[in-house]
Amino acid sequence: MSTTAGAIAAADFLEDLAERTAARLELADAWRRRLDDTEMALSIAGAAVGLLTGLLIGPASTARAGDPDFLTLSVGGFDVNDNETSAEFRIEYRSSRKYLFLKPMIGLLGNSEGGIYGYGGVNLDIYFGRRWVVMPNFAIGGYRRGGSKDLGSVIEFRSGLEIAYRFDDHSRLGFADVMPDERKESAVAFLKAAVAWYARLGVTVERVMTDNGSCYRSRAFDKACRALRLRHIFTRPYTPRTNGKAERFIQSSLREWAYARAYENSDQRTGELQHWMHHYNWHRPHAGIKGKIPISRLGLDVNNLLRLHI
Repeated sequence: MSTTAGAIAAADFLEDLAERTAARLELADAWRRRLDDTEMALSIAGAAVGLLTGLLIGPASTARAGDPDFLTLSVGGFDVNDNETSAEFRIEYRSSRKYLFLKPMIGLLGNSEGGIYGYGGVNLDIYFGRRWVVMPNFAIGGYRRGGSKDLGSVIEFRSGLEIAYRFDDHSRLGFADVMPDERKESAVAFLKAAVAWYARLGVTVERVMTDNGSCYRSRAFDKACRALRLRHIFTRPYTPRTNGKAERFIQSSLREWAYARAYENSDQRTGELQHWMHHYNWHRPHAGIKGKIPISRLGLDVNNLLRLHI
């Protein structure tokens, strides 16, 4: 009886040990597939380095108010660490809206072997100076393998660190005038005056961007654009950042000219506009062009400077 009981106990023990061993092997295999030979570990480390760079090094600034939305298209390699490399195609939308200091993004990635990864996440723009940008990002999404590599799970995390250089958008040379109304006749007169003023400085206007006001949608304005060989572009409705440079110019003019001091009447304010415009274009340093004045970006020689600086 005791021998039978001992045999049963031993059998139960061995069965329990086998179940625990199988469970541990299954868990270990799951972790191995999820980590995929340190790829996940390296990805997490990259995200941590990017975040620490922003927090510890002390960036010049984070995302700026004038930053636009971005739609990016890219082509590259998928799973380049082994012999299963395939072509990768990606489309990604990055919003300019900020929540705290993070900006949302969504994207879709596919490869030539049928793998698809759709994701959503956040990114952080860290500026070093005015042009260099470091962009750590993190996302979570769903992965369909297709015929490509098995990543171990349908839900996958993605992290990255990008470095970019944003090119200078050149001059801030501005033209302004006060018109009697907002009718199409005034809009056409302003357009012709602006084109003539820039031509006097040697600048050829090729495109004009306006909002969607009725005067700009009129046949008269369209006819004037075609006569001047201008491509007419409209801003997105209720999206002032589409024409950010003009919005910034308006803010500066209101602050430095229109409400800079108390005027006796509107005529006096109007009379001061061209004096302020001269200061704006010829003497006022602009941070967006490295502290230079707008007129300096035209490369005028000494004779032209003396002729035009009146």
